Order: sequence, then C-alpha cells, then structure tokens
Amino acid sequence: MKFIEVILQNSDLNQAKLYGPSHKCLDKPDTGITIQHKGAYNVIKDCAYVTTKYLPHFIFGAYTNPLAALKGKFSKLDIEEFVKKSRDDTSLHQLLLIVLDKCSTISVKKEVDFNKEETDFQSLDPYDFYGSGNIQNVEEVNNTLSDVEILCLAFEAK
Repeated sequence: MKFIEVILQNSDLNQAKLYGPSHKCLDKPDTGITIQHKGAYNVIKDCAYVTTKYLPHFIFGAYTNPLAALKGKFSKLDIEEFVKKSRDDTSLHQLLLIVLDKCSTISVKKEVDFNKEETDFQSLDPYDFYGSGNIQNVEEVNNTLSDVEILCLAFEAK
C-alpha cells in the first residue's frame, strides 16, 4: 500500500527497512537459515506477522513532526485507498487513528457571510452602547470533515 510505503521510505530509522524482509519471512520463515527446533518456525513466522502489521505504527510514531516530514508526499488516491482498507483491517484502522490524532491540531475555519439586512447596527435601545443589532440571528456553523479530507489537508495531498 502506497500510504505505508511513503511513511517507511521517508524515515531515517533502520527499522523501516524491515518491512520487505518481514513479508518474505512471513511467507517462508526458514529463508536463509536452518531451523533446528520446530517451534522456532512458528515464532519466526509470528514475529514477521507482527512486524508487517505494526512496523508502520512504530515508524510513524518515531517522526518528530510527521505532518511536516510527510507534507506533499501523499496523493489523494493514496489516502483514499488507506482509509478504505482501514475499515476492514484492525491494524490499519489503529494506524488511521494514530495519524488522525496527530492531525487533531489542524482547524478549518469557514467564513460566515452575514446578510446585511439581518445585521442592523442601529439600535433604538439607549443602553445598547455598541449597537449589537440582531445578534440572536447568528448560528453556529458545525464543520465535520471526513477522514480523507482531514488527511488531505494535513499532508497537503495533491
């Protein structure tokens, strides 16, 4: 998956290079070695499984500032693929939650267009010194963005 590849390829950690070999080891745990105890075969296979599933979490968490380090590195299609696959895969969903947590500092402001007819600053009340007008007509705007939109904004995806 391209999203995970980008996270791993842009890391300076040596452990990021374990992703490819862990896939090989998951398929054939005895590659390049002689296994003397049958139980070691399963241990090696399980370690490879955990590495392939959770290495991206570790690498992403090791970035000092992942949003800055990975800015502009993802396409919108990469993000859409990642979010879609995270619905069916527990470890990808966990990674999505970790990434969204880092993105929680981003805020999107939407400008409210006030209708001039509704905003009348001429008050007839002698105690209304600042002419607040019809403030009761202002409604709070609730912006909810999808996970894809949040990630695209955070990483400035193209």
